[in-house]
Amino acid sequence: MKSGKVTPRLLPTLTQVVKPEVRDPIPDFSSIVDAVMDRVMPMMEKRIGAMLDQAVREKMRMERDNLRADVETVLREFEFDSPATTKNR
Repeated sequence: MKSGKVTPRLLPTLTQVVKPEVRDPIPDFSSIVDAVMDRVMPMMEKRIGAMLDQAVREKMRMERDNLRADVETVLREFEFDSPATTKNR
């Protein structure tokens, strides 16, 4: 059985078909860490800044409420201790 396809007289060998790939040298661990840190740090700085901002605002709100309560207490004590209050009694 002959097919109509003509086979080449010389078939290329595997070394002729596959060309070896030239790879870059593997970077050292330190340079990988530096590259990752360079990419991650701007995002982390934004996140940490936002978290600190929120924490400071919350602490200021709590301290404001505590200060308000302290001022109200002092004013009540001052009101009861004032000479004008003692005269009206």
